[in-house]
Amino acid sequence: MPRFPLRAAAALMAAALLVSAAPSALLADDFATERAAVAEAVAAYEAVDLAGALRLAEPAAAAGNPVALHILGLVRLDPAGPAHDPAAGEAALRAALSAGYPDAGFELARALHEGRLGRPADPAAAVAVLAGVIARDPSYAPAYPALAALYAREETTEDFAALQAILPTGLALNPGHPGLLSIRGDAAFFGLAQPEDRAAALADYEAAAAAGHGYALLRLAEMYRFGDAPVAQDHVRARAYLRDAAARGEAGALSTLADMDYFGEGGPVDHPSAAAGFAAALAADPTDAFAAYSLGYMLMRGEGAAVDHPRAQALLEQASALGDIYGDLELIVLLAPHPDFTVAAPDPARAWGLCLRHAAYIAEDPEGVLDQTPEACAHLDATMSPETRAAGEALAAAD
Repeated sequence: MPRFPLRAAAALMAAALLVSAAPSALLADDFATERAAVAEAVAAYEAVDLAGALRLAEPAAAAGNPVALHILGLVRLDPAGPAHDPAAGEAALRAALSAGYPDAGFELARALHEGRLGRPADPAAAVAVLAGVIARDPSYAPAYPALAALYAREETTEDFAALQAILPTGLALNPGHPGLLSIRGDAAFFGLAQPEDRAAALADYEAAAAAGHGYALLRLAEMYRFGDAPVAQDHVRARAYLRDAAARGEAGALSTLADMDYFGEGGPVDHPSAAAGFAAALAADPTDAFAAYSLGYMLMRGEGAAVDHPRAQALLEQASALGDIYGDLELIVLLAPHPDFTVAAPDPARAWGLCLRHAAYIAEDPEGVLDQTPEACAHLDATMSPETRAAGEALAAAD
């Protein structure tokens, strides 16, 4: 588990003094001792001496020092620490936040979003914490990029009006912040609680990309790949942006490069390179549903690699579990079973359930990419037993 760098010890101590200043000269020595211990705890944590940080922070935390509570919370949330206790870590961070220490709210929100509190990830709760931090201290700059990212994500509420409300202040407090610029670019590009403005999006993506922001490079690549106005289609330039994004750790760039290899965009059609690229993308980010689906599709058909139906099924199951509709649509073909494909355990009832679940999409084929799926569903409809039909209908109803 990576350890999150704290602000400089001097700044931490200055913040702590605002909250727990000595009430009289008689207690000056006690407060000086406490401040010194907290400073040492900060230094120990930054040196990755978690046992030392815990030992030094506990007395001051018991006395209510917010910085010590913050450090105590971080140490107890660290699985590699000497006293991993998510409940105690959460309680310490909440106490520090209640004492007016906003960094604790930032870390609490991160732990909620990442599911490090001994329960499933809770992005909505993370939003509530960060919104509360900003309500208490509108000048706390780090909360804005984190909250903006959550507002823009589907797993929260996609609250684009709230996103628009915090972007101006966030950028005023974090001038040129590449993450915020990229989010503002997305808002302009996709028309999130505002009219679409591709020129404004391009300007924001370019500014963020100039700062080395991987996602902004990916968005620029997609604009040039598809020729989204005001830019002209330029596959060579798109690939250059993608290589830069991939070098900076943007996993989505790998699967986009692989997709361009598959279709021969900016170079010749290269299925072996595409298969390797999708595998690399999935290794870099196991949640890349598009890479899982694409590699599964290729292995079903022996495109760029040897036919491997069992592995293809596993990849399509992975894509399906991640919510990719095309994972489901290709699973229909494998499980039906389709005469061109062989799996160890065909499951026509599940295949029929998926046919029913996605019947409208299959009938319309809005992307124009479906191959054997409609045929597989029609074959099932004509040949399956009443028992299989009933089981498939039950599965579809359960969805």
